[in-house]
Amino acid sequence: MSDPLFTTAFRLHKEGNLAEASRLYGEVLRTQPAHFDALYLLGFTHFQRGAFDEAQHLMGRALDVKPDSLDALFNRGAALQRLDRHVEALASYDRALAIKPDLVEITLARGTALSQLTSPSDGFCAETLCWNRGGTRTPSRAMTAHWH
Repeated sequence: MSDPLFTTAFRLHKEGNLAEASRLYGEVLRTQPAHFDALYLLGFTHFQRGAFDEAQHLMGRALDVKPDSLDALFNRGAALQRLDRHVEALASYDRALAIKPDLVEITLARGTALSQLTSPSDGFCAETLCWNRGGTRTPSRAMTAHWH
């Protein structure tokens, strides 16, 4: 069964009305605190507004509900990277790659996080591995967070 409040929040989010979408996602969570999509997308609105700590926290709560969500793992990692919490970002990317090891976007993001912790050549090696897996050098959602 569809939740009309969530549906409205999602529509507003897609239209770019982040403030109202966030408010409605919050309303959904008041009555359904384990609503995965509301948790994840509320976190994503925070990411879009640059509130990376709140974004990673909400995405973490979403992962408590659905631990195998590749989008939540990827975007939580991206938020953690923005907070210079590269070890935690690596853990998030590693969890995603354990589920689906051939994801080019996550391999690239992992290489970027790794390069922040070690010598630049280690990050380059991870990116090279990604290209050798058949990735392309065109911009992809690896460069930015993406929709659920």
